[in-house]
Amino acid sequence: MIDFRYHVVSIIAIFLALTVGIVLGSSVFNQPLVERLNTEAKSLQTEAESLRSQIRQLQRDVQYRDQFADRAAPTLVADRLRGESVVVVALPGAEAQVVDSLVEMLRQAGASVPGRVAVKESFTDRTKAEALDALVASVAPPGLKLPGNTPQARAATELAYAITTTQKTELGVPTGPRTRILTAFREAGFIDVRDNPGNLGTLAVVVAPPAPGDVVDQSQAKQAHSAYLALVAALDTHSRGVVLAGPEEAADVGGLIKEMREDGRLAARASSVDVADTATGRVSVVFALVAEMKGKSGQYGVHGTTDGPLSDVLGQTTQ
Repeated sequence: MIDFRYHVVSIIAIFLALTVGIVLGSSVFNQPLVERLNTEAKSLQTEAESLRSQIRQLQRDVQYRDQFADRAAPTLVADRLRGESVVVVALPGAEAQVVDSLVEMLRQAGASVPGRVAVKESFTDRTKAEALDALVASVAPPGLKLPGNTPQARAATELAYAITTTQKTELGVPTGPRTRILTAFREAGFIDVRDNPGNLGTLAVVVAPPAPGDVVDQSQAKQAHSAYLALVAALDTHSRGVVLAGPEEAADVGGLIKEMREDGRLAARASSVDVADTATGRVSVVFALVAEMKGKSGQYGVHGTTDGPLSDVLGQTTQ
């Protein structure tokens, strides 16, 4: 029985035969065209090989640059942060390798890293906003002002208070209110804690994730970014300086670094580095922190309009 599939296969066979006939006809009756196509194909092949050679050269250059930066970094940053304490805050999606490498660089710069805080996705979950707000109210210490019109903004201020300070005399001396805040946030599932961030930092580094790909819920993404930028702002208020650091993708469309740089008021207060997944970028984070202590904020890296690769504090120390 002849069915629809038979007709489809027959039509395909006819067009295939016509295509073969056209190709064979062109080969026999249009030899100049064939020769020209062969010449163009050889030219494209030569160009492709040249581009592959350039790519290999660039890869070698990048590898050399990274190896050089890895070896030179300890000397470049030595004692830049001597006597300072830096708390590290990792946002959801931040790459663990970037966080670990930044902690190591901070220590090479002479800073102590009392602890890390990993903010969990539940921190910006709409369904948990009411619980977060109740938690903030339950552990708020007397006298601490909680600005902001969202639970996340108020929580950001409380969290910043719990892990940073502008006074070196307070370092290493956890207080009851700060300990209660960290314990309550951790037990409620809004953060994870490593080591003892309650020993406080005079400086803070917030590690951003790469920009997400396709975002299904734009409203939720916007709310999350607002909460994270509120945390950056709160850390800046309660410390001697904060740097938002992440990979280059974090400064691309949909990335947190890009949004911070577009917020003129926050960009004037806090710094950012968009190549923190490289040795050169980690050096830049250290210099950005030094500049922050001197009252100078800047946006460093390679993506978009920046203030260059690093701040102009070379040759200076914090002492």
